[in-house]
Amino acid sequence: ERLLALLERHLPLHWQSAAASPAPPPNQPAGPTDLAQRLAAQPEPLRQALRQAIALGRTSELTQVLARIGEEDQQLADALTPLLDNFEYQRVLDLLGEL
Repeated sequence: ERLLALLERHLPLHWQSAAASPAPPPNQPAGPTDLAQRLAAQPEPLRQALRQAIALGRTSELTQVLARIGEEDQQLADALTPLLDNFEYQRVLDLLGEL
């Protein structure tokens, strides 16, 4: 623990114990059903652009589509970002498939 405290003092780091679980961000989509509903509320051309960018693996297009989604629903874009950053494309496609 002394080493962690020393590192934290000299570097812009903050350590959390494994027992401490962060509180979910306020107004964050609750789960897959909520995400699917939020995606359903997006215009069809935007949903199609998301499908196409995933299918083609075009990360630059994914970034652009996420920005456009963020203009409509920032919470949805924030929830999709980690999925896409972690290449969980099938989960996003599954959410789109629930529409």
